[in-house]
Amino acid sequence: MLVGQRLGLRWLARPVTIFVKRHPLAECDLYSGDLTVIALVVWRDLATYAPNATRRMLAQDYEWLRREADDDRWAGSILKQAVVALDDASGG
Repeated sequence: MLVGQRLGLRWLARPVTIFVKRHPLAECDLYSGDLTVIALVVWRDLATYAPNATRRMLAQDYEWLRREADDDRWAGSILKQAVVALDDASGG
């Protein structure tokens, strides 16, 4: 929750990005991959405090997320926001 609210990122950015890289489908609160989704949405803020770890997190294969977002019927879903953020991060 803190990451999504952008609180404590000075201390959380590095451990969160490392955890997401190692365990992208971990369920932390609501659904599998929920921390990954939030970390991707706020990747710019994470990169402020942990640029190298954030870069490594962004370099992972997120095809599973793209599939889930495609299946999501709601246009403004957090899954779709995460895919847009991921595309922005990769310059695409």
